[in-house]
Amino acid sequence: MCGSPTDRSKSSHEKPEKVVYEVSRKGIKQVLLTGQSTALPKTQPQEQIEEPNRERLVKIVKERGKPWAIAALVDGSIGYHSVESAEQMITGLLEGKAYGGSERCVCCFYNDPLAEIDHDFGYFAGKDKYSEERVKLLVNYVREVLRMNRKRGRARSWLEQTTESMLYPTSNLKVPRGTSGA
Repeated sequence: MCGSPTDRSKSSHEKPEKVVYEVSRKGIKQVLLTGQSTALPKTQPQEQIEEPNRERLVKIVKERGKPWAIAALVDGSIGYHSVESAEQMITGLLEGKAYGGSERCVCCFYNDPLAEIDHDFGYFAGKDKYSEERVKLLVNYVREVLRMNRKRGRARSWLEQTTESMLYPTSNLKVPRGTSGA
C-alpha cells in the first residue's frame, strides 16, 4: 500500500474513516481500513501501457555499452540512482535477475523495473541527439567511477553515493569549450 492515510469525517461526532491507496499496474484502488474498497479511475487505460521487451533492452545495452546504460539510469532518474545502484539494475537485466526495486520504480513505474529502464533509455537516447557532448561527458564520468571502484576493489561509500545523488540535479555538468566531450 502506498500513500498516507487521510481522515474522512462525515460529521464532527463520528469517528473518521482511514483511507489508503493501493497502486498497481492496473490502476489505483481506494481502500478503507474498515475492509471495504472502492476502485478509482485508472491513471491510464491498460491498453496504452506498452510492455517493455527485455531482449530489446539487452540489445540496447550490448550496442551502446554498459557505461551508456548506467549513465541513462543516473540521468533519467535525475540522480536518484547512483552509478553503483544503476550498475546493479543493468547487471540484473543482463543476467535475467529480478531487481528489488526502489521508491522511484514503485511510484512511477508500477514496480516494473523494465519499464523504468525502458523510460530512461528512451530519454537518454533522445538527449544524445541534441546534447551529444553532455551525454559523452556523463558516460565518461560513469566509466571513471567504475574504473575507480575496480581499482580499489569496492564500491564508493554510502556517503559518497548519496552525496553524488543529491548534487546531481544541480551539478551543472559542462563540456569544456573547444573539446568534443570525450
